[in-house]
Amino acid sequence: MVLTSTHFVIDESASMSALERDVYDGVQQMLHELPKDGFVTFSRFNHEVTLGARQACGEVTKVPRKPCCGKTALYDAILAAIAHEEEHPVDNTHVVIVTDGLDNASHRIAADVSAAVTRVREEHAWAVTFLGCNQDAVLTAKTLLGIGEECALTYEPSSAGVQAAFRALSANSSDFATGRGVAAFTAVQRQTSLPLRFEKQTADFCSAPKLCRQRSHVVRP
Repeated sequence: MVLTSTHFVIDESASMSALERDVYDGVQQMLHELPKDGFVTFSRFNHEVTLGARQACGEVTKVPRKPCCGKTALYDAILAAIAHEEEHPVDNTHVVIVTDGLDNASHRIAADVSAAVTRVREEHAWAVTFLGCNQDAVLTAKTLLGIGEECALTYEPSSAGVQAAFRALSANSSDFATGRGVAAFTAVQRQTSLPLRFEKQTADFCSAPKLCRQRSHVVRP
């Protein structure tokens, strides 16, 4: 086992209200699965960023939370979390970002985030995971945030979607404490995190084809 540090960066803007309980239930479940001798930090953001204090996983019993309100300073929150981890770096660090929308309140820009994420991934081999809904999270991660597409997951803005996303995250982080990093999201995990879309696609595929009446074409001499 190696020393680990997991930093959750959780969106608490107004639009997250409907998902708040499921997100925190997912984070709470992951907390129980993290190495007890590792560290964990819970940072939250709306239009302001509230950095959490690094704590030993075994000493945390409940994840802190507050009512959702305000806008989304996503870029500021990611940069603040990275800077916070770099003050006392741990080789095996995992930054987990959970949001339901795009940035609309940061002072910093996407290019700053991309540069910082790329640097910690390349220089420190840190893992950075992005869970996002109401967007193409893979596209956002890859084009704006410097996060590899294999580490990004789009989830449905529903209880089932959030729960599936955190099950996938938990499964992919199972080897984190051994120093083998965080696994890539699979096609099945991506489908189950979008249950309504996948069910519709399955239903459309399995439904009987519609019959259409074609006019006969007679060639007359």
